[in-house]
Amino acid sequence: IASRTACGYTVIIGYEDAHLASVVGNEICKRGAHFNNVNLFLEGIFLGELVCHQNIYCGIYSVYTEGKVYMTHNNILCTIVCNLNCKNCLNYTPYIKNAKHFPISELKTSIDTYFNNIDKVGLFQISGGEPLLYPNLKELLEYILSNYREKIYIINLVTNGTIVPSNDFIEFCKKNNVFIYLDDYTDAVPRIKETFEAVSNKLIESKIKYIPLKADKFMITFPPLRRNLKMSESELKRKYLKCRIGVQNLRDGKLCSCTYHAFAENAELINTMDDSWFDMNQMSNNILDKKKLIEFRIGFTPKGYVGWCKYCNGHLAINKLSGPAGEQVKGRLNWDINAPTFLD
Repeated sequence: IASRTACGYTVIIGYEDAHLASVVGNEICKRGAHFNNVNLFLEGIFLGELVCHQNIYCGIYSVYTEGKVYMTHNNILCTIVCNLNCKNCLNYTPYIKNAKHFPISELKTSIDTYFNNIDKVGLFQISGGEPLLYPNLKELLEYILSNYREKIYIINLVTNGTIVPSNDFIEFCKKNNVFIYLDDYTDAVPRIKETFEAVSNKLIESKIKYIPLKADKFMITFPPLRRNLKMSESELKRKYLKCRIGVQNLRDGKLCSCTYHAFAENAELINTMDDSWFDMNQMSNNILDKKKLIEFRIGFTPKGYVGWCKYCNGHLAINKLSGPAGEQVKGRLNWDINAPTFLD
């Protein structure tokens, strides 16, 4: 891409292999030009304080040049039931008032709506709760793979390593190239170590593609700091603009602009807020609706933030609070939005 600037032409060269940067750079310098190696997907490049992720550039490029809807990644929960009760769980498990499995019929309908309105997704993730507790997990995966595999680059399953999957399920995942994220909480929960090792060994032996994710700290998004509830509308908008976690949850054929907001609704910490969701059920196959979806996907909401911003301490870009990963609590934790307790 070449553009005229005050000092001549600036040429932007895209490459996938980092080694090519030095090859191209050396050649450009030999010709007497200046070479600046810049990662356009880093925070702050081109768009100031706006967090610049691939979902911004790729989504916009795809819809405006090809009329296609491309998502870098989306997440769907099959269950909010979990066999761990981590104090700082990002899914707010200890606060969930009514832990449940989502009906398979509702999940299929939601998935149909999603894929009827998007052309490609980079990573489509199934998580929970603990998805291996979901009684219809294989049926759900079979439905996705048989109907929409060509629209998915990577299909991913997240598990906490507390349940050893059956041989049949392992073979199914291997055959269909289902990628596994294996969360490791064994330091905080020693009782699961033996099971975790059995799961890990089984994945290694079967040569399934998986990544073990050793968790030592959790970011603390909740309960809130006192200052959160004192934020003005303009402060909430600035907070959301800087936070932008980039991960969105799919539920009932709708996308939530912030996955933590969706988790808070699931836990009944807040009521459903329609302006934090994009209803894909209302989309028509026209370019205007596609552009609206992409705008929402990259963070433009009706209010300029989501309702959970008032209570959440934020994602990594603005949140330095952390606590031990996997620290277990007994029973349910209570939190009342009308009489809140605080972290500080």
